[in-house]
Amino acid sequence: MATDEHLNDSDPAMKAALDYNEFVRKEIVYWFALMVISIGLLTHTAYQFYTIQSFDYNRGYIAINDFNSPLKITPVTKPHPRKTDEEIIQWAIDSLRFCLTFDNVSYAMISSECNANKFSLNKQKDNENFNHGQLFYRALEKSELIKIMISNNTSMTVDIQEATMKSKGIKRRMTSRGERGFYTYELNMIIRFLIYGQPLDAPIKYQVTLERMSEVSRREAIGIRSVISTN
Repeated sequence: MATDEHLNDSDPAMKAALDYNEFVRKEIVYWFALMVISIGLLTHTAYQFYTIQSFDYNRGYIAINDFNSPLKITPVTKPHPRKTDEEIIQWAIDSLRFCLTFDNVSYAMISSECNANKFSLNKQKDNENFNHGQLFYRALEKSELIKIMISNNTSMTVDIQEATMKSKGIKRRMTSRGERGFYTYELNMIIRFLIYGQPLDAPIKYQVTLERMSEVSRREAIGIRSVISTN
């Protein structure tokens, strides 16, 4: 009896059929393995896509507040999100006392700090080259208070004798970007300037205007807009 190998050698058609069957079996195993691997890769990719979050710190930042939670921006047309009226008044008192307490050495440092962190940074149309703090200190220099202090090599501070809330609400004004509305607090204050070594001046009534700012620009979300004598 002839063996299978002998039959395969003598029958090319049978040999081709057997080779084809072996090829098909190998291809089925090969493609099945590829399918299993592909399903695994797709599953892993989908899992990473929906569960892993990455952030490129070279391309941006995540703004946070003092409590290390994401910063929430509130409209500048709304009242202060955290401070009560009493806290607003106290903030104005503390800020003005800080900004008006200096000597001939610390004047530049104090004025720079207040320009950046106490006075409003909201733009105004009439004086685009100066912010509110710079205009305030320019007015002090024109009144010669700063000149007297520097020329006498002395220091000054203020005694805020009274501070009350006059009004609050949205005030619209022209800015470099057109007309905009800001929630504004108007305070009545009685302030006495004290220059050491000089005769004490009489108290003066002032209208102090505060306005809302964006939390992106100021962590306190408020700034001094103007300090105007009402006498």
